[in-house]
Amino acid sequence: MAEFICRCCGGQLEQVGESTLYICAFCGMKQTVPRFTDSQRSNLYSRAEQLRSAGEFDRAAAIYEQMTADIPQSAELWWALLLCRYGVTYVLDGDRAVPTINRARRTSVLADEAFRMVEECSDGEMLGHYRSQAQELDDIQRRLLAVSDSEQPFDIFICYKEDDGRGGRTYESLLAQEIYKRFTDEGRRVFFARITLEDKPGSEYEPVIFSALNSARVMLAVGFTREHFEAPWVRNEWSRFLALPDDRRLVIPVFSGNIAAIPQELSGYQAVDAGQLGFMENIAAAVDRVLPQTGSVATDDPDGLLARAYRCLASGEFTTADQLCEQLLDSDPENGEAYIAKLLAELHIHSPEQIPQLGRDITDTPAWEKAMRYADEPQKGTLLEYARTGVLGVAARLRGTSEDPQELNDIAARLDRLGCVEEAEKCRARSGELLAEQEETRRRSQYDYALSILQNSRNADELSTAHDIFVSLGEYRDSPSLAERCRIGSENRSAEDIRLTEEARSQQENRLSYFKRRNRIITASVAGTAAAAVIITGAVLIAGNVHRGAEHSAGMEDLRSGNYASAVEHFDSAGDYSNSAEMKRQAEYQLALQLRENMQYDEAAEIFTRLGSYENSADEVKSTMFQKACWQRENGDFDAAESGFMLLGDYGTSSEEILRTRYMQAENHLEKGELDLAAKLFSGLGEYSDSSDRLGEVHYRRAELLLQAGEFSAAAKMFENSQSGDWEQRVCEARYMQAEQTAVTDSEQAAEMFAELGEYSDSEERSNALYYQTAEEALASGNSARAVELFTQLGGYSDSAERLTEAKYSLAVECLSDGKPQEAADIFAVLGDYRDSAEQLKEAKSRIKSLFLTGTVVEFGRWEQDGDLSSTEPIKWVVVSNDGDKAVLFSEYIIDQRAYDGANWAESGLRSWLNGTFLNSAFTEAERSRLCAVMKEYWNYDELKKQGEVSDLVTIPDYRDGLRKNYDTICTVYADSIRSGGVGDKVFWLRSFNHGIPMLGNNGTATITNPYPTGGVLPVITIDLHK
Repeated sequence: MAEFICRCCGGQLEQVGESTLYICAFCGMKQTVPRFTDSQRSNLYSRAEQLRSAGEFDRAAAIYEQMTADIPQSAELWWALLLCRYGVTYVLDGDRAVPTINRARRTSVLADEAFRMVEECSDGEMLGHYRSQAQELDDIQRRLLAVSDSEQPFDIFICYKEDDGRGGRTYESLLAQEIYKRFTDEGRRVFFARITLEDKPGSEYEPVIFSALNSARVMLAVGFTREHFEAPWVRNEWSRFLALPDDRRLVIPVFSGNIAAIPQELSGYQAVDAGQLGFMENIAAAVDRVLPQTGSVATDDPDGLLARAYRCLASGEFTTADQLCEQLLDSDPENGEAYIAKLLAELHIHSPEQIPQLGRDITDTPAWEKAMRYADEPQKGTLLEYARTGVLGVAARLRGTSEDPQELNDIAARLDRLGCVEEAEKCRARSGELLAEQEETRRRSQYDYALSILQNSRNADELSTAHDIFVSLGEYRDSPSLAERCRIGSENRSAEDIRLTEEARSQQENRLSYFKRRNRIITASVAGTAAAAVIITGAVLIAGNVHRGAEHSAGMEDLRSGNYASAVEHFDSAGDYSNSAEMKRQAEYQLALQLRENMQYDEAAEIFTRLGSYENSADEVKSTMFQKACWQRENGDFDAAESGFMLLGDYGTSSEEILRTRYMQAENHLEKGELDLAAKLFSGLGEYSDSSDRLGEVHYRRAELLLQAGEFSAAAKMFENSQSGDWEQRVCEARYMQAEQTAVTDSEQAAEMFAELGEYSDSEERSNALYYQTAEEALASGNSARAVELFTQLGGYSDSAERLTEAKYSLAVECLSDGKPQEAADIFAVLGDYRDSAEQLKEAKSRIKSLFLTGTVVEFGRWEQDGDLSSTEPIKWVVVSNDGDKAVLFSEYIIDQRAYDGANWAESGLRSWLNGTFLNSAFTEAERSRLCAVMKEYWNYDELKKQGEVSDLVTIPDYRDGLRKNYDTICTVYADSIRSGGVGDKVFWLRSFNHGIPMLGNNGTATITNPYPTGGVLPVITIDLHK
């Protein structure tokens, strides 16, 4: 079963019962779809639906109109045509599909001819569905027109493409804004979407657009490429303006350099080239003729002509680029760069690297000779190589696709001129193969035709024609023997024809003599009258037969000489003489072949259709239409060619030819610089031929344009997407230029960008220089920590080592001022005798001692505490003693939950964890150096005596501490979150005796518990106050 797609959201439709009513499984929209019994119509309908959903309403409508002419009883097709006329699209509003109208008209939807046909072709449930939908559309349009009628009239409507597809503005948008400012300054009311619609929601666009289209006297259709002129919403505006009945309206197409970019529908209007000097005055003059108003004159800056010329080339303003080159050459007639730029303008390309993609011989262009004469040697070599590469590429493609021997011979001649002898011979060899194939086809056709005459004819003239054909074929197959058979047959037929003619004449004479004898008794007058009548009758019969015979003979002569149209007329005049009817069909068949060969495809198809089942006429109809589609494709009418192949369904290689047509259309867009259209087609072709490679080339060229336009980030991404040629080098080039651009405003970010480029060009040097600059700026602004980080990173670059020392000194001073004496002391200790670091170190130590007063809370080290595992927090400690040399610190909170894991403290797993994992994770190397190892005893519980001593940097409170002090300590958020086994949130481990493991309860009393459950960890450390 065929799958149908929702017009609103693209979801899959599900059929409602057995009707043609469907409902979308995703958005719930009800709609109808036609049912086709053949693939041709189905393909056409799918194509129209794609165009309509893309907003190309005119093109979609053209296909629907073609299909309604073929299937006039299809309500679904008439409804689709109605949607195009009113530009209906659907958007999701919650779970409902809501229609919007993008092409408002004064005609009511309910009164439209297409809707009347919908009503005529549907009934029952379907008719109710259509009427409900049409009423909703009509209500929307009435509201829309009411808003539109309240709008102030406009004088000028500027039609253009705003978005370049990459989030930026098009060149047309910039030019349109200049035009807008020019005419609004003159007091005219101008519709310019970017400003006119700026403060309006999308739902209010169409009323304003409708009002502007219907009130404006002048439309300026601005487009630099065919793609931008044909963009769905741009075409929607200018095609609607053209359709308005007022003859006083003026349309001015505005292009830049390439007049071929203007669509055919606009080509009949006087266009203005924005690349020409004074173009704005040309526009103003044309507008003044319709809307009289005075204007002003613009001037141009003559500086930097060559740079400006290349900017014009980059933006597609080829005529302007050529004019700028001419101005430069007036003062410097031997400027090779200017001639190269002129060559690019003449070829309508943006850079020399695009020459290979042109696929033609550029050495016969007017600017080539001078470019090669005045360019320097490297430039000459590059140009020549580009030209050679382009022609080689075309030759390779033609060898695989061309069916024209002359075309291959022409490309071979070009290759000879460029010194590519081997490739030229390959093209000539392929041309020879094609000629041989064509000659074989011609001879086989003539042989079959002559053989048919020999096998079926009983006429001497026809056999004579066949004889001549076999003779002309020489030794082909058994032509000599068949020619002899035709000669003998023709002579025998001629002798038989003479005998029959004489016999008929003799019989006529005998009849006349008989009548004379029989009627001699009749009066002379009667006898004379009767005899005269008989004689005249016989003469007429003989004369008529002779005339038809003559027409038959003339037809045969025309048939032999290839004058098939005349042969058809003669055989038609011969009537039923001999085999005239059969020969007429042969002549018509040959005429159709001849017309087809002369590319008169429609006439040929008509004759083959009329011949019906004669010979293989039915197949020839399809063959003719196939050849017509091929001819249309070769002449650049790709849409018509694709439609032709689609109508042929699975005939021959039609499916393959559709892909080839799209490929050639993509190549055509590429040749004309319409890169977005080319990319879209090549992308849709998938793995067909070398489409993926060609898509890469398109992306490469688009990347070059982005690079020239200064959009370096986008250019880098596009080069990367291309995977074509030296794309990796070009990615680096684009990113290098982006880094240079960034360096103006953000030196650190630019340094990072240069660093990422590694060894490309002087990226490493540029990165180091910018990091150095950033470090100096950080140091000057008081961000010493960042300066230290950057100077450390720079290592031995320049005087970074010396500047690092200064940055560290500044950081230590900052730490001392900010109440961080420990950090300051650590840095001053490393600095040794740098400046007054020794005195500053004494001051820092003095402040450290003052911080560790008994009972105060200090921060030292870091550990996870708030439950957010993405970062750690400072550990808070309570100073429990300070003897002037050392301070003992107890953690203010239970910071973790761990198993004790051991019969006594010496063998405890908790002890190992505290002096291993915890020690190395919670404290920096500098902090660890300040910790004092403390000897702690452990006891034999059975004998209640000391077992031994162990040395720890981190420990926990001992049994006597727990009994002596009533701690009211709680868990951190993190420690509480991992607490288990029913242990309270204020319970923590104490160092124990041999057999039991005491824990301190909430009331400050110790209890002996099982050695395996987890419990709270309350670390204890001792700090050396002199370090």
